[in-house]
Amino acid sequence: MMNLEPDIWQGATRSKRLNWPIRYGGACLLVGAAAGLWSLSSLIHHDPFEIFVLSVVVTARFFGFGPAMFGTALSVLVIDYLAFHPRFSFDMQSDDLARLLIFVFVSLLAASLARQRSRAEVRADQSLERIAAIVASSDDAIYSATLDGILTSWNPAAEKLLTKAARISRPCERVMASRVTKPSVCEKTAPW
Repeated sequence: MMNLEPDIWQGATRSKRLNWPIRYGGACLLVGAAAGLWSLSSLIHHDPFEIFVLSVVVTARFFGFGPAMFGTALSVLVIDYLAFHPRFSFDMQSDDLARLLIFVFVSLLAASLARQRSRAEVRADQSLERIAAIVASSDDAIYSATLDGILTSWNPAAEKLLTKAARISRPCERVMASRVTKPSVCEKTAPW
């Protein structure tokens, strides 16, 4: 059973993933938006690479690494066609080729970093979900309290103890403190 648990959590994450037409369409849209911003703003006409790197990073972050690679290739075509002289042609000079290769390297590096961050966030979310499920399904009373002894959260087993304390008119702190077998930070600092 322990070996199957990670697969279940990964399956839940995969089901939330967007399908490929939306992901690659989003990459096209972001490259198109970058081209539109570049053509409208005279401030970035000298060097179009920043706005296109930004579109690739956003693509990697929200749509994945594959669409980011596609966005990089599409950006190269758009930059060559719109920004490099002669404009509106795919005629390229050697210094333009060097600049495009640097752009590709930087874009793929940035996309890779954005992808790693997204993966780390997914793993962190999965870990939190697993811990929450363990706490919620535990038969042991688990609660958290402030340093002043105010209960802030508890699981269903602790809730049973709290309702029992209310029925017999005992302070909740005494019920919780009497059930603890190992000293905790709350016990050492709480007023009970």
